[in-house]
Amino acid sequence: MAGLLFITARTDLKRLNRALTILRDWKFGDGEYVQKVITTRNAHEMDTPDKALEATEVPLPDDFDNAWTSTSLADIEAYMRECHRSLNETIYSVNTSLFLVLDEESLAKDEVVICHREWSLELDDYEAEFKKTRVPLECAHAMYANLEVSNMDFESFVEDGEGQGEGGWWTYRPIDGIEIEEDVITEREAELQRLRGLLLVE
Repeated sequence: MAGLLFITARTDLKRLNRALTILRDWKFGDGEYVQKVITTRNAHEMDTPDKALEATEVPLPDDFDNAWTSTSLADIEAYMRECHRSLNETIYSVNTSLFLVLDEESLAKDEVVICHREWSLELDDYEAEFKKTRVPLECAHAMYANLEVSNMDFESFVEDGEGQGEGGWWTYRPIDGIEIEEDVITEREAELQRLRGLLLVE
């Protein structure tokens, strides 16, 4: 299923197109689009019985209308908790425990915020609070995909020293020995260059 991506940064189509392009699955999916940009505040507009949400593709439309511009991360977290209460994940193919956010800081630094709630055996439900970290755009899909299938846990990708976890924030830590292959970078950069030629990215 497509991951859920919220954009709180101001609407700058070229910058957003670039970020969405880098977020594609260049390692295993041949550049497949893997994130669905959520533009509505109505949880039931994500109702997609019997099929997964379709990923958002580049370019974004000229009339791109986004209800989340300038919204706080706390408000998005509250929205996702409400989605969890109102949507049946099995039926609607929506993972309400994991999402991404592109804010102004993200676009300035080529990063994205990954937010994740882990399952609690004691509660028999997701934990109340989301854990958050800022991840380089080019590393985000690998972390997202591993969290999505529970192949690795959130702590595998973050530092564990003093101050970590304050306010729900953690510092991202690349996994030792895992690097992005040159052919992956070459393919991604070729697509960005093509989009620049079409004046769709900076």
